[in-house]
Amino acid sequence: MPDIYPELTSLTIQLPRSKSILIRKLIIGFLYENKIGAITAEDAEDVHIVHRNLHLIALRQSKNNFSETRIDVKDCGAAFRFLMALLSVTEGNWFLCGTERLLNRPIAPLMKALQNIGAEIIQTESGFRIHGKEITASEINIEGGLSSQWVSALLLIAGKIKLNKLILTSPVFSYPYLDLTCTLLTQSGFHIEKKANTYSFTHDNLTINSAVIKEESDWSAAAFWYAVATLFPDKKIVLRGLSFADLQGDTIVAEWFRILGIDSLETKSGITLYRFKQNLSQPITFDLSAHPDISLILAVLAVLLPFDVVLNGLNSLNLKESDRLTILSEKLSSFAPVELQNNSQLFVKGTSRQIDKNRTLYFDSYGDHRLVMAFSLFSFFYSTEITHPECVKKSYPNFSQDVTKFRFLI
Repeated sequence: MPDIYPELTSLTIQLPRSKSILIRKLIIGFLYENKIGAITAEDAEDVHIVHRNLHLIALRQSKNNFSETRIDVKDCGAAFRFLMALLSVTEGNWFLCGTERLLNRPIAPLMKALQNIGAEIIQTESGFRIHGKEITASEINIEGGLSSQWVSALLLIAGKIKLNKLILTSPVFSYPYLDLTCTLLTQSGFHIEKKANTYSFTHDNLTINSAVIKEESDWSAAAFWYAVATLFPDKKIVLRGLSFADLQGDTIVAEWFRILGIDSLETKSGITLYRFKQNLSQPITFDLSAHPDISLILAVLAVLLPFDVVLNGLNSLNLKESDRLTILSEKLSSFAPVELQNNSQLFVKGTSRQIDKNRTLYFDSYGDHRLVMAFSLFSFFYSTEITHPECVKKSYPNFSQDVTKFRFLI
């Protein structure tokens, strides 16, 4: 595509590396190669949480120290689910814990599936006491339900326990993350076959090499900049390191924002965003069941652009770092008509927005990185204050610096 806006001021953004990929890569290396990969200061805090705890686990093992070791995963849901499975098959006595909010997030189906194959896990008010040991299992049945991480946790230890079959007894909403887990395992050298709701494994003559896993920039973080490009048509934004060939399911962001008037041009350096005129006079509907985190950006964008939007498939959104769906609907109702149906559908009538430009807008982050990113879109147009915005480092450590760079352009 030619540069259709030669007068544009351009901003290049280096997005953080995908924490979904990095965390899986770290765990594969730890379980099957007895190594812990390197990370950087710019990586998401969730990646650092997993990295620190893997080093602690390895240290205790190297010293043959079998006294109970505290594994604190803070508010990292991936570490919570993945390390429960990993610790169950890692010799030692472990106490898996985290924030109060984390410990109330769903994990029972994973714990039950692990206990059914002999894992010793005891739930307490403040965490989970796990006696790690060698386990073998031919078959595991688990419900899919609201979290793909339950199933991914079992996929990650399948080679360790010589699992033959993993059977899902119900669908998984966030299926792209399961596909991601399987692809990364296959890239590393595992043999996995999926038919319908069954994953089958063969474990003969395997050579595992997690180093071949390609690290990608984070498409979830890219959604914020797609929204910015939509709001500022006279600015050209380059997202360094992104590719349409990336494995992350959130590459669908490019397709969705095409509907909203954003073209994406891939070059050697990444993806450049261009705004074109689009008719947004009719309500737009998105199915977020496989990508619920993107709903926050879309809902806020509907108010700011504005347009009317129907967001479906939000069943799991209140089970994240905060009650995201409830918070989002309540806060946005201060600016535009909002309808919440069955805790799964959100209708935002952005074309009827009313915002007082003369007052400061206040938002509580609830310690949730996704809320910080979504509510930060208001700050480009209104005086805005967000409590504890530093929690955004959970997924995007350089977010505030990148936003500040963009402010210089506007």
